[in-house]
Parts: sequence; structure tokens; C-alpha cells
Amino acid sequence: MASDTQEQFESDLLGVFKPTDDLAPLDWMAQHCRVLPGIVGSFDPTHTPWLKTPIEATFDPEVRTIINMAAVGSGKSIYICVCTAYILAKAPSDILIYQPKNDAARDFHRNALRKVWDGCPPVAALLPNDKQVRWDCLRLDRSTVWTLGADAESNLQRYHVKWVFIDETWSLKPGHLKQAQARNLSYGWLAKTVMVGQAGLIDDDNDKQWQSSTQEEYSWKCEACSTVQPWEWEAIKIPEGSLTADGINEDLIAKGTKMACKGCGKLYDDDDGVRDTLNKTGCYVRVNFNARDANRGFHWNALPARNWGETAIEWAKAKLAQSNGDEMPMQLFRQKQLALPFSSEIMDSTDEVTPGAFKLKEDWADEGAYDLDTRQVIAKRDETKTSHARLRFIGVDVQRDGFYCLCRAYATDGKSRLVDWAFYHTIDEVEAFRKRCGVLAPFTFVDCGDQQDFIHRTAARLGWNCTRGTKKNDFPWPVKQADGTMKVKNKPYSKPREVEPFKGLVTRVYYFGNLAFKDLLWRLRRSAVHQYPTDAGEEYIKQMASERRVKTPAGMPIWKAPAKRANHLWDCEVIIMLPALVFGLAGESKSSVGNVKAPEVSEETEAQADDN
Repeated sequence: MASDTQEQFESDLLGVFKPTDDLAPLDWMAQHCRVLPGIVGSFDPTHTPWLKTPIEATFDPEVRTIINMAAVGSGKSIYICVCTAYILAKAPSDILIYQPKNDAARDFHRNALRKVWDGCPPVAALLPNDKQVRWDCLRLDRSTVWTLGADAESNLQRYHVKWVFIDETWSLKPGHLKQAQARNLSYGWLAKTVMVGQAGLIDDDNDKQWQSSTQEEYSWKCEACSTVQPWEWEAIKIPEGSLTADGINEDLIAKGTKMACKGCGKLYDDDDGVRDTLNKTGCYVRVNFNARDANRGFHWNALPARNWGETAIEWAKAKLAQSNGDEMPMQLFRQKQLALPFSSEIMDSTDEVTPGAFKLKEDWADEGAYDLDTRQVIAKRDETKTSHARLRFIGVDVQRDGFYCLCRAYATDGKSRLVDWAFYHTIDEVEAFRKRCGVLAPFTFVDCGDQQDFIHRTAARLGWNCTRGTKKNDFPWPVKQADGTMKVKNKPYSKPREVEPFKGLVTRVYYFGNLAFKDLLWRLRRSAVHQYPTDAGEEYIKQMASERRVKTPAGMPIWKAPAKRANHLWDCEVIIMLPALVFGLAGESKSSVGNVKAPEVSEETEAQADDN
């Protein structure tokens, strides 16, 4: 009896804090949210059925925390906009909305939040008329909304609110997610924290939050056998023959991709009508029963909303890049389309790599060429043309007592072979090695981390390029889009910086990410794309196994060589990752020369191309 009385008391108490309205939140949003960011039309829950349960959970008084792991373009921003509109109109409270950075917060407020709020009559009536109102702090009669960047420590302090919305949680710095969540602790059991975003990395703060939630998977029911199952990538069936040695048959994938029921094997066509039918059976299935009921988690990927053929083509391209040692496209596919965390771990960095069936300095029929006239990488060298140079590069690691040199040849499909390596005491010997290997001077890359001034002068005099490894793994590159606008794309190496040690003579210095380049080299070696000959020697084999991928006390991965173990040839191979990436010989692009400035044709390079 006492238990019944207590439950009734708690129910009545919770009812005091529920917004009173004849319409449920979803129905209210459908009636009043008439403008949405990025699409034409008003909010309609039937168009994004995967949002229904998360929205209902958001306004469930017994739920404290919601985390939504979702694919890009699947309604994450709409979810935040319509939920905040409902709060402002029906349950006025202070709201703190975090975006990754301040500029993203400004854009989100102006182009998403205000667009929805201004188009929602009950909310628009509450908004100030002043068009110059601050974007980061909007004060209404009974609510204040802060829209801030979570990257700034100052934005993670001082604020005390009932509602905290955190967008793109995967991109927050370590520790910042917890700090953002703490902004509503003073509200106790009334506090609400809502987290939204794609997936990040396994065991990051975002993933740990997801692991502690109910982990509810958006699912569908087969019309043939009634099996309820999540929308999983494993159910997507790509036609046989889509992936061959010649590449990807995009047309075959686009027309023939289907989805199979894991219960009876029934195949479903890639059709919007089919997806609509399956979405009508949509529901969330809880996976983690150890989590508290108050800590809800929802996961949906791109498959309920996106054409499966187009998605499969994206996967195929990522798979092709992965086979060539570039994990980034597959990482992005997994995180953005499947909304699943990615592991950046290298399982065993000590694995031995088997040599290829060839010898040092052996001619290679598949070796590509570089056309000095067109400045293009081409598949075959025409020995009758003086403008056709061998497609090979040299990496030089500088020591106090000499120079380790290594030459590697490339085919246009990304495969490469070690041509030769040596240790010399003088620069003249290194230059002679370059000429014997038939390598263009600008295709010689030397580390300038040691004896910097001397290396800059030498590189400028001989026409070499310089490199410098750093802890930074992302460098911004402005990329012009088809519409003429500029977009920043991150690459693991910098734009070249010109250094002029002599008047009229310059060399170019490229900075690169040590971790990114060494991870790439390891993957290329593991995939047998990056080969070495049977007579490379014990010293080469030993030095290529010199570094181990470990974690610092702070949990950051690094490659480290044990004390007194030589790693100079490994460093030479790492240096050559730069031209391989720049020329599109490693990674997802394998077409033509990239952003490195091509060598100018001179009498010396013409003669060199002719002699080799």
C-alpha cells in the first residue's frame, strides 16, 4: 500500500514539471515547426521516423541523459532545432547549446536555430525584434539560450542551466564532454543532457558515453518472416563482379545493390518506396540492459534514408583505398555513414613482412613514369622520349656522421619496390647515388631536422626538397569547389614553405605528421603493396622493424624506437610517403601529379631521363 502511495506521489510530482498542452511534443512540432534548415517543408515525423523515439525520450521526465549516434544528413540538426523550439514555447527554461567551435556555434544559431524558431509562430512571438541581437546569448522573458563553442575552456565554466545540448560530441577535446555535461548538475533530477553526433574513435569520450547508455538500435521488420533486425551494413548485398582488379564497376553497384533479411534471406530492392515501407515498421531495440533506464542511447545509420547503391559505391572506393594502405576513407565511411566508432589502433606493429620475388636494382616492367612535358604521372615509360623519367623517389635521413639514402620505384596503381639503399659520408656520394638510380633531383627528399642550415643550402644548390616530421597530423589545404567557393580540407602534410638560403636559390620544406605517415607506411607494408627484395639485407630488415607503436602516459599513440636501435632506413621510407601521397600513389587518389611543384625541364634532367 505504501509502495502504491509512493508511486502515486512521484507520478503527481513529475506531472507538475511536465509541460501542459493538448498536443504531445511530436504533434506540436509537426503543427508549428514550419521551416527547417537545409530542406524545403515543415517538420513531419513520418519523413524521419528514426527521430520519433529519441524526441519522446527527450521529454520523458524520467530520462536524464540522451545520446544519439547518427549518420550525417539524417536529421541531427533538425532534432536539436525542433526540441529547443518546443522547450522555449511550452516549457521555458535556460538552454545551453554547444557546437565544436565558436564559429560553428555562430553559424548554427543563425542558419539553423533562428531559421526554425523564426518560422515557428509560438516561438517567433517570444523573440526580440532587434535583428542585431547577439547570437551567443539570446534572452527571452522566461528563458536564456546560449550557443557556444565547446573548444574554449571559458565556455565550459560559469553557466548553470537545466538543458544542455551538445552537438558533434565526437569532435570535442578529451575531457570537454564531461565538463559540458556538468553545466546542469545544480538542477539535480530536473537536469537534461542531450548529445548528438556521428561516431568518433573507439574508447574516446563519445564512445564511453555511448557504452554507458541503453544502446538502442533503430530496426526494421521483414515482411516475409517478421524478423526484427537493425539496419546493418552486413545486410547490404553488392553484385558479384563489382570489384575487380581493374577497379570499381559503379554502374553495376548502383543498379544491382540490394538488402537481405538476416532471418529468411529475402532480398529488398534499392528503392525509396521499399525504404518507406520498411521504415513504417521501424522501432528501437535495446541492446544494453545493464545501463540505467534514465540514460538512453539511440543509434541510426544512413541506410534507412539513403540510396543503398550510392552508399555502396562510397564503401567500394573506401575499400579500394584501404587496400592501398589509406584507412581514412574507410574511417570516414564508418563514422559518418554507419555512425560506428573507428579503431585507429595498429594491432601488431611488430609483424614481419615477407619480401617480394625480385632483387635490388632489378628492372620492373610495371614501373610508372613522369612526363616532364605534361607534368603528369603515366603508366609506362617510353625510352625513346627524353621527357619520360622513371617514377621513383629518394628519401635521405641525415646523421652527424653521414647520410642514409633509399630509392623506391612506383607503379601507377600504388605498388612500389625498393630499388637500392646505402649509407654515405658525403653529399657528393648521395648525389652520385641519385644519378645512378635515375631519380630526378626534385624527387629527392631530405630530412632537415638536423643540421638545418646546411641541409637547406645543400637542397637549394642541388634542387632537392626538404621534409620535417612533426607531432601535428592535420594540415589545412584550401580546396576550390565546383561552385567557386573555397573549402578547407585537412591533409597529413603541409603546403610547401620556400626557404632561400642563397639569393636566387630556393628549396621547399614540407612538414608532415609523423603518426599519420608511419601508420600509412605500416599499412602499405602489411598489404604487400610496399615491397622489398630478397637481397635487401639483414640491416634493412632489422631497421624496418625498429619502431613500435605505443601509447604515451596520456594515451596518445606514437611510434618509438628502443634506445640504441637504428631506425634510419625506416625514416627514409617514411620520408618517401610524402611524394607518394602528393603524387596520388598512396591513398584514395591515384590519377596524376598532386600539389608538389613539378620539376622544371633542364638540360641535366633531360639527359638524365635519356640515360636511364
